[in-house]
Amino acid sequence: QNAGITVVTFDSDAPQSQRISYIGTNNYALGRSLGKILLQLRPEGGNYGVISAEAPNVMTRVDGLRSYLQGTSWIEVADSPKDSKDSIDVALGLLYDFVDTY
Repeated sequence: QNAGITVVTFDSDAPQSQRISYIGTNNYALGRSLGKILLQLRPEGGNYGVISAEAPNVMTRVDGLRSYLQGTSWIEVADSPKDSKDSIDVALGLLYDFVDTY
């Protein structure tokens, strides 16, 4: 913006960029919504693990999920979250590892 260029961020915010606007998801609320759905689908709880990219916006979603499930019978497994490295093949391998372990 110092160079006279208007900056708008989308999907992953960068408030320090002096952007004039951010267009995207409230990632914390998205994570809480995921927790709500998980609890509705299986109120008795169980183990869960997160497989995702390790980006700040995604980790904010994980924070929302953890917040919603706090105090319930859902337990996050010890080695969660796992980084998929933005690869479907890596994510599938990690999923199979979770299933075999838990």
